[in-house]
Amino acid sequence: PSPGYDSNLLTDNTFIVPDFIVWQSEGEVKFRLNRPYKRHLKVSKEGQKLLEKIQHSPEKDEKTLTFLKDKIASAELFIEAFNQREQTLQKIMGAIREAAAKDGFSIILDGTNASDQAGDRPGMKALGEMKILSPLRICGLTKDEIRKLSREEGLFTWDKPAYACLATRIPTGTDIRPELLLKVEGAETALMDMGFSDFRVRVFGGGARLQLKEPQMAKALGERKEIIKVLKPFFNEILLDMEAR
Repeated sequence: PSPGYDSNLLTDNTFIVPDFIVWQSEGEVKFRLNRPYKRHLKVSKEGQKLLEKIQHSPEKDEKTLTFLKDKIASAELFIEAFNQREQTLQKIMGAIREAAAKDGFSIILDGTNASDQAGDRPGMKALGEMKILSPLRICGLTKDEIRKLSREEGLFTWDKPAYACLATRIPTGTDIRPELLLKVEGAETALMDMGFSDFRVRVFGGGARLQLKEPQMAKALGERKEIIKVLKPFFNEILLDMEAR
């Protein structure tokens, strides 16, 4: 969903808002950013006025003042990041359009497979509306079958884990700060160096919650002390989710 948009106003929650729309017109691939719900993002006047009021008050509440300054700084950082993201999308889609036109491609494909069912993948409707084809799903190939075929063909990516953006490790409603992302990245790198794969280190309160695949549970329990040692520089508390991911 678009930042700044109230998801409670959605009348149909079966789809997500795509970042951009791609189509073909008269042999030319065109695109535009999809911003039907984009709001003009800015720091609220109420917040600014409250900050000024406290700053000029004879009896300053330093704790409240610091809190407001931090929140306003976080908001300004978010707005800047959002604007940079739009610029990046423009550049990416511009490059795709130029490459497609140069090579004569008129059909756009994506990597959705048969394991990605419409029931739990709201983006399916967006794919249909944008007329993007999913050859792996059309052929009925599941994730396990794709890995099996990739291994038979000698592709080095056959067992490559799927890693989502590090921001997905941060609980909803928590400020996504660079230092927090660096902790997650450092912790996951340390575990990968120990031989773990296809796992997640999720921020949980002030600590980290490890989510592992079933085959690696025994390894984690057997190397518990080593895991604590390598993760302590990043998190004071380390928890192991006993339900395999």
